[in-house]
Amino acid sequence: MITSLLSSLHLKEYLSFDLETTGLNHSKDKITEIALCRFRDGEIVDQYTTLINPGISIPANIVEITGITDDMVSDAPYIGDILSDIIDFIGDTPLVGHNIDFDFLFINQSCSENNITFPKVSMYDTLSLARISIYFHNSFSLTSLCAYYKIDIEGAHRARADANATGILFKFLLQEIASYPIKTIQSIVAILNNSNEVYNRKLFKDILKASIRLNEIDGIVKSFSI
Repeated sequence: MITSLLSSLHLKEYLSFDLETTGLNHSKDKITEIALCRFRDGEIVDQYTTLINPGISIPANIVEITGITDDMVSDAPYIGDILSDIIDFIGDTPLVGHNIDFDFLFINQSCSENNITFPKVSMYDTLSLARISIYFHNSFSLTSLCAYYKIDIEGAHRARADANATGILFKFLLQEIASYPIKTIQSIVAILNNSNEVYNRKLFKDILKASIRLNEIDGIVKSFSI
């Protein structure tokens, strides 16, 4: 079922990605690790992951969260040395992230500093999707959402583990959203058309188009929770 759903939403292939950084400010903090996991037909088929030398010291509180130390990144490449490889890996593949705006601002900042243009690809945010589809949940952190769906996230707060978990979480959230009646999807599309939300707008429009094409008014799939 998930394979046909992904295909109908033009998501036969997508990349989930995650960054670790020295802090929260994309203007002054730097990337310390990046991971991209390529999913095809809902299964991971390839990945790109590397530590990155940020060129600045990693604060102690960040080391405590991620486990990434200055020694670990001392011989790692600088972001400018691998950006072209990252861009090539992405190509024109849609990107998925948890609070994707955070990751995008950091990678786009690095692109700007290195005179590289980030590709214009579709981007999807699992954080926003979770807040809509399982609004009743008590926490929307990646760890909490993975626990809800029983997704293994051993090694949380490292880029590869988080990127992999995000890619799997995306499938569950798609199924939840695609189970909504067409009237609900129409209402969400109308709201997003009048909001600043940019990441998931295309997804809801694609679900609406699929609902019409398949002549399904009560959802194009069953909810995961049913």
